[in-house]
Amino acid sequence: MILAAPLIPPFAQAVGITAGSLGLIGLTKKVNDYIRANPKESMEIIKLISPGVAGISTLFENKKRGIGDNNPPSPIEEEKPPQQEPPKEPNIGEEVLTASIIKNKIQTWEKYMSQDEAEKAVKENNITLKDLEIPALKKQITFRKNGNDFDILFDRKVVGELQDITQFKQEDGSQKGNERSYNLSLINEDGYNGEAFDTLDGQAFAKDEAKDTVARDLLRDTQEPRYPSLKDIFQNIEYNKKGIPKKVAEESEIIRKQVEKNKKALGGLIDKPLLGRSRDI
Repeated sequence: MILAAPLIPPFAQAVGITAGSLGLIGLTKKVNDYIRANPKESMEIIKLISPGVAGISTLFENKKRGIGDNNPPSPIEEEKPPQQEPPKEPNIGEEVLTASIIKNKIQTWEKYMSQDEAEKAVKENNITLKDLEIPALKKQITFRKNGNDFDILFDRKVVGELQDITQFKQEDGSQKGNERSYNLSLINEDGYNGEAFDTLDGQAFAKDEAKDTVARDLLRDTQEPRYPSLKDIFQNIEYNKKGIPKKVAEESEIIRKQVEKNKKALGGLIDKPLLGRSRDI
């Protein structure tokens, strides 16, 4: 099991691992080594710092709203999530603030089934509604090839990257053969991919681990302000129609235009004959 970057500091603190001068990458490696050596103990700690979810992915395989049912699908807007706690008194100020902050809504099982269907699945499988969340989120995660790399998309919006580092690992002798290796990173508050926090070998394995990491971090609230969770980042970023963070797309377009301008200026100087005062050159 690989932890998302924001979970690394609280996990390290819980098991007594000190960061020192390691930095996030070094600390991440120590934490992942600890998890591999102590899987059962690590799972209990993770349950305390992150929502624990069982793999109930079969409930979402090939499930589409309305198919196989006699009744037409009800609009998503009409569905109401299950009441987990006693209702609180409405706070209009909080509702307005929340609505203004959340730009991208995160849907779990309610995207694929009604509340009645969810409650039926819970009863039949002896699970909880939370157990349906991870599989539902993973179903919405896809990959878009970008050269040798892969953009990681949730709900068709970029949330991270699998960067192909096979060549570098082969050059330093740490990898042989045709298996691909990838660095996993998630977007930061500006929409750019942050520092890679794990290396995954094998394309299929890398994609599966990326899905698991993204799904779990989309459910987790920020615990340390310096390390906002993907949930908070995703909900607050503005995307363009291609699913790219708007700020990233705009800055990339400015750079592209500047490069084109420089090319034309250089080409013009090369193609244009030198006129007058040639003896001074």
